[in-house]
Amino acid sequence: MYVASAFSGLKNRKWIFKTTIHLAFDNPEIEQMTLTVIDKNQSAKNLYKKIGFVEYGRINNYMIDNGNYETKVFMTLLKSEKETTKR
Repeated sequence: MYVASAFSGLKNRKWIFKTTIHLAFDNPEIEQMTLTVIDKNQSAKNLYKKIGFVEYGRINNYMIDNGNYETKVFMTLLKSEKETTKR
């Protein structure tokens, strides 16, 4: 998901993600959400963790950005875990 820079404040991003997750998990066929993020994007990783995503894997040297190798981080959120964290 891309958030335009005009709406990219932390509160806006958190609200957009939480709303998207809520709408998705309202669908009984959706049990899990996954995402990927570049490891150096600490602000995004912190946001995902606050929402409840957990890391489940990495690919080191996934891509080169400005001459530096970057690690791709895989994160997941299970519907059952999200429901228990609401309480």
